[in-house]
Amino acid sequence: MKPWVLVPVKRFTGSKSRLSGTLDSPSRFEFAVALFDHVVRTVAVPLCQTGDLGGVLVVTDGQDVARRADESGAASLVIPGVETGRPLGRVVDEGLQFLTTRGADCALVIMGDLPFLTQGDITSLTNLLKSHDLVFAPDTAGTGTNALALRLPPPMSTQFCGGKSLRPHTDLATSLGLTFTLCEREGFALDVDQPEDYARLMTSRL
Repeated sequence: MKPWVLVPVKRFTGSKSRLSGTLDSPSRFEFAVALFDHVVRTVAVPLCQTGDLGGVLVVTDGQDVARRADESGAASLVIPGVETGRPLGRVVDEGLQFLTTRGADCALVIMGDLPFLTQGDITSLTNLLKSHDLVFAPDTAGTGTNALALRLPPPMSTQFCGGKSLRPHTDLATSLGLTFTLCEREGFALDVDQPEDYARLMTSRL
């Protein structure tokens, strides 16, 4: 089982707007790029050195992100995003369908703003998928889903939307009779969206 990693990322320009009281626009741009680079570099190790992954697909609404993905060796797929009225879950579902049509048999959906992500987190997610239909990695608050592992074609639609997706994910999986488990690891827990997330990140680096 060699899953593809799908990384959904909003365009860098204008990203991380909820940090506007903490960082100015150029700094938010640089921060978003740095987070993305970290996630892609972390994923690239098991992809290139051990061959444990099938590939990396970056799904984005921005050509700037697509160019950065291409430069890093990842594949990219540009899809209109949330600001066009399409929720994140729909964007992810389209990316998973894209992988399915190209022969992938499973996927890891990993958010592109996880500063503590490690190769061990990726391995844990993959190993749990061997014995479950779905694996969900919750955020710090326990309400959002920062990573998801599933077989392809997808057994259900994803429920990503507004940081409150964990319960909708588990409720839908239960209603469909699918087996699932949680992957609770620090590397998946912190996604930097709010000023308090940024403060926690900065404190950890002191």
